[in-house]
Amino acid sequence: MRSQLASALEKTRRYELEQHHFQEMVLKGMKDMHYQLRCIRDLCQSFAIMDSQSVEV
Repeated sequence: MRSQLASALEKTRRYELEQHHFQEMVLKGMKDMHYQLRCIRDLCQSFAIMDSQSVEV
């Protein structure tokens, strides 16, 4: 009985650790995506500003 409890606790601990690592990976991916979207937004704004300042001759 005691070994079953120890085994169940170890499985729970491993599962929680895996979940923690997974959450860290997801958060890192979200931060990377947020950075990429900010770069794209800034680039689009730069193009819009350049386009609005262009003069046709």
